[in-house]
Amino acid sequence: MSCFQIAIACFGLMVAGCQNQPAPPTFPATSRITARVHSVPDMVIETIDHVEVPQQHIPKIMQLVTPVTYIESGIEPRLNYHVADVYLHHQDSNKVTTIEVRFTGHNPAAVTVDGGNYFYAPVDGRDGARALSILLAKYHFQAQ
Repeated sequence: MSCFQIAIACFGLMVAGCQNQPAPPTFPATSRITARVHSVPDMVIETIDHVEVPQQHIPKIMQLVTPVTYIESGIEPRLNYHVADVYLHHQDSNKVTTIEVRFTGHNPAAVTVDGGNYFYAPVDGRDGARALSILLAKYHFQAQ
């Protein structure tokens, strides 16, 4: 094998390695969303054990938790607080998908379904985790 062939092979392996980012997970149709909000003292968020998202607000919550952009650097658990678990109840089965939501400052929320691969969720210029927590608290208190 010539030096040129070795260089091409190495370049191919390097490019292949750079393209191994996981694709964002997709979800079957969701008929219902429930959630659990975790206490985050630095954000003045109290624990809420169970929240039922009103049917008309499912699209808004999905916007805040749908994985889009892979976070190559991952998250730092001490800094990126675990603010909520969102449970997607799917229409065509008894399957429930759990989405872990983490605070990332004035950025979209960091979300994961496997605890290892984190993605930013799309947000229109808001702090996604805080916006989600506020909405879930609102739904909880309206239901009482």
